[in-house]
Amino acid sequence: MQGAVRGRGARAALLLAASLALVGLAALVRYGVGVAYSNKALIIEGLHVGVDVVITAVIIVSMVLARSRRAQRLPYGLFKLEDLAAFMVAVVILYLALEVGIEGIEGPVPSASLIPAAAEAATIPAILGAAWLKEKAGELLRSPGLHADAVHTIVDAVEGGLVAVGLTAFWLTGVAAAYRVALIVAVIGLLLAAWEAGRDSLLSLLDIPRDRSLIDRVRRIATSHGVEVAEARARWSGPVVFVELTIRTHPLISVEDAAIIARRIADRIKKSIEGVWEVIVRIEPCRRKRFRVAIPIDKPSTEAKPSRHFGRAAYMAIIDVEADGKIRASKIIRNPYQADKEPLLSGVKTAEKLHDMGVSDVAVINIGEVSYGLLLRHQILVWRAKHDKTAKENAALLAKGQLEKLREPTHEKPWASRGSHMEA
Repeated sequence: MQGAVRGRGARAALLLAASLALVGLAALVRYGVGVAYSNKALIIEGLHVGVDVVITAVIIVSMVLARSRRAQRLPYGLFKLEDLAAFMVAVVILYLALEVGIEGIEGPVPSASLIPAAAEAATIPAILGAAWLKEKAGELLRSPGLHADAVHTIVDAVEGGLVAVGLTAFWLTGVAAAYRVALIVAVIGLLLAAWEAGRDSLLSLLDIPRDRSLIDRVRRIATSHGVEVAEARARWSGPVVFVELTIRTHPLISVEDAAIIARRIADRIKKSIEGVWEVIVRIEPCRRKRFRVAIPIDKPSTEAKPSRHFGRAAYMAIIDVEADGKIRASKIIRNPYQADKEPLLSGVKTAEKLHDMGVSDVAVINIGEVSYGLLLRHQILVWRAKHDKTAKENAALLAKGQLEKLREPTHEKPWASRGSHMEA
């Protein structure tokens, strides 16, 4: 893997070196001919292309810094150097657009000559070749800075072509308007290039999502692992993406199991979404909005106090309650298993019935180990009811988080012995 990365880096370095050589040659030709023929437009074009060399060098330096071993301690901040370099490209393009436009419209018209036009046109293939080399290097390194610079260079070639057309038309006709119109079109092209080069880099620098569909993909991957996504963020930094995810797991899931789920989600996101450098998963307990609470009682009323039995209680209060403790609905059902011929199984049958009724929580005074284990197996939470509160009051306290969660059954007896009595 590291060998492949080094190989891509070496190929990208060769491509960039060739690109710099081509752009540098074009800058020297334009500037030299412009000075020789006192053609200020061509001098500006030479300086314009010369700035490209400086910009590309700045981008290369930022990439080297961001990918250095020391930079791995702070990869997020240093990867931003590429975004900063890309934004600088956009600013320089904007500046040059204004400079060329003002000079072309308000400045003096250069002397009519075919050689400056020919020199401008002759350098265009070299500039296009440099743009292609930058784009290929950017693909190898996944660099937005190089992509922005390649776009800038392509637009430079187009702008140079328009300037060459203007100079040729001026040489043929002697009409200065042809030269000025060409420059105006070139300025418009430069402004569009500034927008293209600076848009994504500015979004990254401001931590604004560049692609919201990526966040939707992150959410889908996380929810496919059976968790609730509380928040999902993606931060673009240079060629990579940093994902921050907050998930909520079921209250019965242990910290260790939740950590395993988080690692699986992080690995899946990295494998499924190209460019993701790091995934940070935060875990929160599930915040439920509604509860269906079952409370064993001995009298058929939600105002009754909890029974001291679970499976052998005469009734069950089934109460739907909001997270703020507001009761939405309630009903009382008779426990058909209270007088079961097999007292050992009364709690088991009661637990199964509550599961079938969609109960999410149970508040009890006492419960045996088999019933307790079966409720947990059905992902029904078991809470310690307050004996001095009514069933309705206990349901409200549970929803507000004011009841203690049972970590074990209140008593254990050898359930395998059919002769023994167990509170199920």
